Amino acid sequence: MSSLAIFDHIANPRVCTITLPLVNGEKKRLECVVQTITPPKIKAVFLSGQLPRQAAINLEAKCVLALDINGPTLSAFAHIDEFLDDRTIALTALETFSHVQKRDYFRIRAELPVSIEQPQTGAEKHEPVYGEAVNISGNGILLSFTEPFTRPRINQRLLLGIPLPAPAEQPLACNGIVARVETAPDGRCLVAFHLVNMKEAEQDKIIAYCLALQRQQLRMRVHILD
Repeated sequence: MSSLAIFDHIANPRVCTITLPLVNGEKKRLECVVQTITPPKIKAVFLSGQLPRQAAINLEAKCVLALDINGPTLSAFAHIDEFLDDRTIALTALETFSHVQKRDYFRIRAELPVSIEQPQTGAEKHEPVYGEAVNISGNGILLSFTEPFTRPRINQRLLLGIPLPAPAEQPLACNGIVARVETAPDGRCLVAFHLVNMKEAEQDKIIAYCLALQRQQLRMRVHILD
């Protein structure tokens, strides 16, 4: 893959996830709209009030851009060159890489606190571990974990609690088979699950949620560009 392959997909403005390194050692993940200036230069525009102050960002460290391209997730390391205003930064792309993920349903970026736990056996009760959804589709979900925990095994079956927004009163409980475990460039543990044995009504709820998120993200792009 070309080190600048991301530029094949951002000639026009496109919603992207960016992970910014902060001076306190933490990382902040935000949605933004990116567009090519002149390769390897990129402009990233944020909603008003979202971009941290320049003094709060570690300008010596790399940030990570992640772009969904209907199949793989295309990511790139980038360096922040300058703040153009309080909503816009200019970056230089350094290296592009991808994570191929095959699926039958379209995937959408999502931020949900999802619980995972081992199925209960007899009287033994396992405490849940909480991660954050990165993206979700009608038959799969990708979770990220920042706190240390015992990594699940490939093909391990776990119980997931997905807190879909109202009108659902309880988190959607479903079974997930671990399809992939890897470490992201920013140090998070990423675990991909294939959702199995769902009732049709449960899957319909997830698909409806994905469609609602898609509409919301399209409105966000229009709002930022306006």
